[in-house]
Amino acid sequence: MNRIFTGWLAACLMVAGLRIAAAAPSVSDAASDELLRVAADILRKADADQVNELWESGSGVLKSRMGKTAFVRATRKARLSMGPVTDREWSSVTRLKYQADNESGFPAGLYANVVFSTQLDSGRKASERISFARENNRWIFTGYAIAREAPDTAATQDASAAPAKPCLLYTS
Repeated sequence: MNRIFTGWLAACLMVAGLRIAAAAPSVSDAASDELLRVAADILRKADADQVNELWESGSGVLKSRMGKTAFVRATRKARLSMGPVTDREWSSVTRLKYQADNESGFPAGLYANVVFSTQLDSGRKASERISFARENNRWIFTGYAIAREAPDTAATQDASAAPAKPCLLYTS
């Protein structure tokens, strides 16, 4: 009797789980593709030292938190310190929704982070995170973060391991 009840309970839970999963909103491949395309464009500009263009295309969130001169100087220094890139592949796309009065201080809205695993010409690895805010039905650039592998370890410091919030500028 106990075996029958356990089997029945397991079947009910499985069916309920399938119904819950089917009711959950799915993430659109088109939205991820758009984020990956825009992030790749941001990285091309960073690689080409077109940092002023990044600032000009930046969101109100970026511009309200960091002045143009500071952004350009810090981003240029961080990107140039990496050296040439030999390979870059995306590793994650994360969307974040902030309500009003959230503890991070970001305006309410939809944000996203795209993280790339990057192989440098020096043989070292890095993780690059490009952050976006959803404004006027478009993903607008809010920040660029770089985390490099520590020289004395084989473990990469992954920028996606940082707190799950959009970055403005971060290097390590």
